[in-house]
Amino acid sequence: MRVKGPEYDLLRESWEYLVAIGPRCMGTEGEKQAVRYLLAQLQDLGAAPVTQAFPYEGWSVSADASLHMTVPFVKEIESYLLLGSGQPVGAFVEGKVCVLGETIIWNMYSWPRFGIIDQHNTIVGYITGRPTGAAISQTLAEGNSRYPHFSIGAEDTELLLALLKQGKEIHVRGTCATQATGLQEGVNIRVPSRNVPVAEKKIVLCAHYDTMYNTKGAYDNTSGVAVLLSLLKILQDRQWRKPIEIIFMAGEEWRLAGSSAHVKALTPQEIAEIELVINVDGIGRGNVFEAWLGPEEVEHEMYRFFAQRTADASRTFAVKTPPPPGSDHTPFYDAGVPACMFTINDQDIIHSPRDVIDERIYENMVYCVQLLVALLEYKRAIL
Repeated sequence: MRVKGPEYDLLRESWEYLVAIGPRCMGTEGEKQAVRYLLAQLQDLGAAPVTQAFPYEGWSVSADASLHMTVPFVKEIESYLLLGSGQPVGAFVEGKVCVLGETIIWNMYSWPRFGIIDQHNTIVGYITGRPTGAAISQTLAEGNSRYPHFSIGAEDTELLLALLKQGKEIHVRGTCATQATGLQEGVNIRVPSRNVPVAEKKIVLCAHYDTMYNTKGAYDNTSGVAVLLSLLKILQDRQWRKPIEIIFMAGEEWRLAGSSAHVKALTPQEIAEIELVINVDGIGRGNVFEAWLGPEEVEHEMYRFFAQRTADASRTFAVKTPPPPGSDHTPFYDAGVPACMFTINDQDIIHSPRDVIDERIYENMVYCVQLLVALLEYKRAIL
């Protein structure tokens, strides 16, 4: 689908360019290249972007992880590392597998947690099993670890649980090459609002430009970044009635490092002046446009907005309350700012090499741009 108009040319071009960079994990050359590209695009649009540097505890991975079951039979297990995973002492980690309990992902999901136990009955590594779907990477909520953490898919998780239930002893051997890189510097890119003639509260729109280490991130979250660039181009030709600020966040996958730093730097008065934060995080291939929001007053307003729109035959709306804890709206919401996260969820490809260019993503991005314009009109932020 080719939608006419320079704003939609920018939507596609920026999306394809950033995806072509490859993974944009924090601290990588891909991340730095994305920053340079975004600053150049914003300047071409006539914006005056402001950068905000912030510190974070760095981590890097230099080789793909491998995990093999060696007992009771030999099997390669598809695996990725949890972001922040440690490196084995020596070239590899091996031992028997036991059930430890659960790994909590983003204070939201509970995934089976296995230990890798050496001959001294000491935990030397971890395996976290995804309950549904293929293996993906995720973020260690507690921070960088001394120990390797492997993430596996549902099929292999069920296999481990079934073998252990049968009383079988399981042995695995895994390799990974990671390192903690100490204090690093990330960069948020903020596009301040133009001046408006009346005193109104501000609407903030944000999207994160970083990715997990193992993905180009066409869905998560190059889609959100391209949507906001396209929206900004549209807003240039519109009359503004409320302040509108756009922020391209760094470090979302890094335990919300960028958005947390941004909100922490705001004064209580600046926080009170934000009417709503809209976070665009992941426009996938599906047909359900999800609005995760809170508090209830925002739910009421969004219900009225969606009720006035004629949903086409290919899409439906889903309003969910409260907003989830694992994305860039969270620091705002925790500070008392009303929040809404827009997404078309695509858990089949998230945080994996499967997250690549797909025309269905682009079609939904076009729809998201149009929806955001309509929402800003509904809120009388633009005319």
